[in-house]
Amino acid sequence: MAFNISDEALTLAARLYYIDGVSQQKLAAMFNVSQAKASRLLAMARERGIVTVTVNEYVARNREQEKLLIERFGLKKAVVIRVQSGQPAEQARTLIGHFAAPLITENIQTGMVIGLAGGRTIYELIESYKPHPGINGVTVIQAMGNVGSRISSIDASEVGRMLAVKGKGSFLAINAPVFTPSREIRDVFLNHEQIKEVMEMSKRMDVAFVGIGIPGNSILADQNIISEKEIPNLRCDGVCGEICGRFFDSDGNEASTIYKNKTISIELDTLRKTPLVFGVVNGSDRADAIAAAIKGKIINSLIADSECAGQLLKLDTVSGKGRQTKRHTGV
Repeated sequence: MAFNISDEALTLAARLYYIDGVSQQKLAAMFNVSQAKASRLLAMARERGIVTVTVNEYVARNREQEKLLIERFGLKKAVVIRVQSGQPAEQARTLIGHFAAPLITENIQTGMVIGLAGGRTIYELIESYKPHPGINGVTVIQAMGNVGSRISSIDASEVGRMLAVKGKGSFLAINAPVFTPSREIRDVFLNHEQIKEVMEMSKRMDVAFVGIGIPGNSILADQNIISEKEIPNLRCDGVCGEICGRFFDSDGNEASTIYKNKTISIELDTLRKTPLVFGVVNGSDRADAIAAAIKGKIINSLIADSECAGQLLKLDTVSGKGRQTKRHTGV
């Protein structure tokens, strides 16, 4: 059968397949062609506009939760992506990355200095990011040292390079581990000219994107930088969450842990002085840590899934100019 087929024949094929539910195998027999050619007939029907596809409008963002988060926690911006209850974390991260990426496009402009941590959800966000066609030059700063010797695609160094390439800009790397064996070794790294340049540039950040971990669930735990036996000790030290390798308590103050003076990353005070800092989070187990980070003014904006936002909104909080007091209610 020659494929200079008429629109009438294509319309018939489309009607049989899409309306009457005829299988491709039966359609092939009816047109005396192979099943592969029957599939090609249907493709041609779409190409010629005989078949058009419409999809009901899907609202990806939960605007009500976004409004409540901004009102209750004094956030500058909030993006909440709808996910299904019980949806696997990997799928939820992909959805967050895909549907929140336009926000990144809105907030990244030529000449900006951008701080970027690593993490699974941040990777999905930057991987889906599509820059404005006119963007031509950003400076991306690695916000924390390397988590391990085996660098993966979700590490800050790799995600940062990806963003710098997309933004047609430069990338400043922290060529050091996130944790050092001692304070003295940390100081040697911090006094190195390359790292001093990164830390000085971090004071000029326009926007930062950071993950928020908890003692038992973070990139540090995933890569066994923090072992399971250390988690109870962190909790005893009052650790509620972690950002850029820096552990903080329920008030958002850096906790006095064995890592405090051994960490190589952007300091929490630097984030507090940055105009726009997004916490990029997936999972309802992070609610207390998010609330503490907001209370301590480490972050002032949020990108999260609807399950995470729902749990955060269940916390008994009282907002006052971006600060909250919180008492646990068992939810």
